[in-house]
Amino acid sequence: MIPEIINFKLTSRCNHDCSYCYASRSDKELGLEELGGIFTRAKSWGTKGIVLCGGEPTLRREFDKAVRKKDLNIDGLDFYIDLVQTHSKKNFLKFIKIN
Repeated sequence: MIPEIINFKLTSRCNHDCSYCYASRSDKELGLEELGGIFTRAKSWGTKGIVLCGGEPTLRREFDKAVRKKDLNIDGLDFYIDLVQTHSKKNFLKFIKIN
């Protein structure tokens, strides 16, 4: 069975330290080429969308490049974002603008 939507942990970075949170406190992140490969593979399976989660997804290094579908060559794949909501709106608005 092919998942229509996949949850994808974009980063573990977060601006909170919630005791109940499952996110690790690692700075390790996949490179842009690796992200593009994963998203392309998911699209080839027939997946329709990816939920970007974390930590706080907008705190990922090069967040704007990591979610720019045109640069990753994955047009036709929808992105959704799961925010911590107390982070500044600046990066979220970038996400809206580039997608």
